[in-house]
Amino acid sequence: MQYARAAAQFGIAAILTGVAAVAGAQAWSPSKNVEIVVPNPPGGSNDKTARSLERILITNKLLPVSLSIQNKSGGGGSIAYTYVQQHPGDPHYLVVAGPAILTNHIVGSASLRHSDLTAVASLFDDYTVFAVNANSSLKTGKDLIERPRKDPKSVTIGFSPLLGSHNHIAAGLLMKTIGDNARDLKVVAFKGSAGAVTNLLGGHIDLVTTAAGNGAPHVAAATGVLGRRAAQIHRSAGVERGIGEKHLVQCVHWQCAIYQGPRAGLRGDESRAGRSRAGQITAIFPR
Repeated sequence: MQYARAAAQFGIAAILTGVAAVAGAQAWSPSKNVEIVVPNPPGGSNDKTARSLERILITNKLLPVSLSIQNKSGGGGSIAYTYVQQHPGDPHYLVVAGPAILTNHIVGSASLRHSDLTAVASLFDDYTVFAVNANSSLKTGKDLIERPRKDPKSVTIGFSPLLGSHNHIAAGLLMKTIGDNARDLKVVAFKGSAGAVTNLLGGHIDLVTTAAGNGAPHVAAATGVLGRRAAQIHRSAGVERGIGEKHLVQCVHWQCAIYQGPRAGLRGDESRAGRSRAGQITAIFPR
C-alpha cells in the first residue's frame, strides 16, 4: 500500500536512530538477525507495515544482518507484545503496535501495559473507515444510519482485534452519534483485519471497520466498496464527515508505532494517551 510505503520510508531513520538510542550507544549496529514481530495474521495493516519496512531495509542494504518477520497473532496482540517483552534490553526484537497495546489493558483482556515496552518510533497516523461488500444493500451513509437505528442486530460488524479496540470504538461511535446504545451492536472480533475483510467479501458479515489501507485495494479492484458518504474522510475540526448530512462522527484516529522490549529508565511516559483512550471507551460503552 502506498501509505505504508511512504510511512516506512519516513520511519526508517527514526527507527534506526531510536533503536540506537535505546540500546545506549549512538554507533550501535545489529549483530544478529533482527526480528520484527507482527501481532496479527498476514494481510492486515500491521503486517503490511512490517513487510514494507523489511523490503526497504533489505533493498537499500540498511542492515548488516538478516531480518525476519514473525506473525504472532492472538490475544488481541498480547502474545506478540509479551514475546518482545521477554527480550529486555535487546533491540534485535521489535514489534509493530497499534492502539490495541493501550486498549487491551484498559478493557481487562491483558495485564501487559504499553509502558512495559519501550517506544522506539511512531510511524504514521491512520483512520478507521466503514467498508461494505459491493453487493451490499448498504449503499449510502443514510443506509448505514437507518439500518442499525431500526434494528442494531440486523447489521453484523466485523473488526480486529478485540472488543474495545479502536475498530470497535468506530462502530460504537456511530451508534452513539445516532442516539442508540453501542452495546446493542452485533459484532464479531477477528484476529486480524484480513480475516474480517475476507468474511465481508464472502458475505458472512455486513460491515467492516478497518484501516483505510485495508479497504483501498478491494475498492480499486471493484470487489468491495466504501460507501461514498460513509468513507469520505475530512480532517476538518477533527471529525469524520459523511455518515449522513446531519450527523458527525468523531474520527477514530490511531497511530502505528514500533516498540522493543523493556529497558530500565528508558520507558516513555505515555500515560496521557492511555487515559485518553480509557476515557473514550468508557464514554462509548458505559457500564
